[in-house]
Amino acid sequence: MKAGKAHRRIRFVASQPREKSGRFKTFIPGALSLNIVTMKFTVPIVVDTRSNSRAKAKTFMNYAEKDLQEGRFDSSAFFAQQSAELLLKAILLKRTGARPYTHSLTELLELIAQVFSAEIPDDVRVCAHILERHYIASRYPDAGIGEYDKSDAQEALRCLKRLMDYVRGLGEDI
Repeated sequence: MKAGKAHRRIRFVASQPREKSGRFKTFIPGALSLNIVTMKFTVPIVVDTRSNSRAKAKTFMNYAEKDLQEGRFDSSAFFAQQSAELLLKAILLKRTGARPYTHSLTELLELIAQVFSAEIPDDVRVCAHILERHYIASRYPDAGIGEYDKSDAQEALRCLKRLMDYVRGLGEDI
């Protein structure tokens, strides 16, 4: 484990809510919970959100399309990114039982490629990078992208559909 990851894990532990007894607990979805004071493990109850995540991904894609038609280009690009993220996380949850804590579509794609033992085409990688920038830039005017226009939103939707095609090609139902 790299030093940076250990540091992040420590912050993760410290940011968790306290039990009634005042002790911190860690929680990693799909894994054991550890009470770091008593050093006792418990098995968490994992709620299956696959169908909800896929439905929400479709809803966000519809929002992206509608916002494009109505000239809300920044929110269209944002919803395209959110749709892709939810879809990829739902697939990983279905296949592995865990949902990674990341907003990086590139990282999510890498994980999916590992799970399916598949290659990621260059155009899919490019689309992931394009969509990633919309996670921040579409919400914060000073994030560096400038004013959104129709071509930005169209490109985001095109990339979302390309990611969906890639996932369908792996045999996943969307």
